[in-house]
Amino acid sequence: MTREQEISAECVREARKQAALLPPGPIRDALLEKARQYEMASQTNLHHDAEEPPLRSR
Repeated sequence: MTREQEISAECVREARKQAALLPPGPIRDALLEKARQYEMASQTNLHHDAEEPPLRSR
């Protein structure tokens, strides 16, 4: 896992933790949406990283 992926995962955990403390409403919904966005970005990065060919040294 790259440092960027670790940061995204931590952001997801923190957003979900904070959302769990709130009653249903727009702020909670916004935190959960932000968590989903971080998850999607992380999955996109994982997919992109898997497709990149390794760098060749010259």
